[in-house]
Amino acid sequence: MPDDTPGIGHNSDEFQSLRDRINDFGQTAKEWGQNGCETEDDERRLNAFISEARQLSKDIEAMRKAEKAPHDAAIKDIQGRYKPMVNLAKQATDIAKELLGSYLRKRQAEADERARQERAAAEEAAKKAAEEAADAEARGDLLGAAEKAKQADEAEKQAEKSTAEKVASRGDGATVSMRKRRVVKIVSIRSAMLHFENHPEMESLITKLARADYMSGAEKVPGTIVEIEEYAA
Repeated sequence: MPDDTPGIGHNSDEFQSLRDRINDFGQTAKEWGQNGCETEDDERRLNAFISEARQLSKDIEAMRKAEKAPHDAAIKDIQGRYKPMVNLAKQATDIAKELLGSYLRKRQAEADERARQERAAAEEAAKKAAEEAADAEARGDLLGAAEKAKQADEAEKQAEKSTAEKVASRGDGATVSMRKRRVVKIVSIRSAMLHFENHPEMESLITKLARADYMSGAEKVPGTIVEIEEYAA
């Protein structure tokens, strides 16, 4: 929502003035980049340019904060009203899902057991039919042997198909089912580090950790050195 307060907002004269100033600074910086700093006079003018640029940054940031402030207050108010309700709804859902999950795990275990029993029965039937087929063939009852062999084949196929279906809970148009996910847990940090020692992000990660150690007062971090780098500030 546009801010109509005089002097504040992207439609104000002050904002347009800042846009003009930053565009001018951008163009000047581009020219400096092309021409370089070669003389003491260039050095003096560059220092003045940097001072003005810093002040311009402060002016821009001040206007940004002023325009953003009423929106921050409105967002904070909205969050304050809705966040507790969202949190409570999530807590209620998590409790219900955990209860339902326990029940579904029980049902799945029962379904798996039924499937195991059906598979075992089918395997036993296939074994028995195969034995009867062999006996029939031995007696010269070729038709009987073929019939029993067919029964044995059908029983074997039934045994292969005896797998429990995935249990799911359905109600009010929604379906809740048990899902699987991989959860990685480190059991040997040293082994994991050796595995990733040549990973392109490892150096950046260790540099970040070492910098934090040095900033907290560490005198030495094994495998690292501290170099002094000069830069314009």
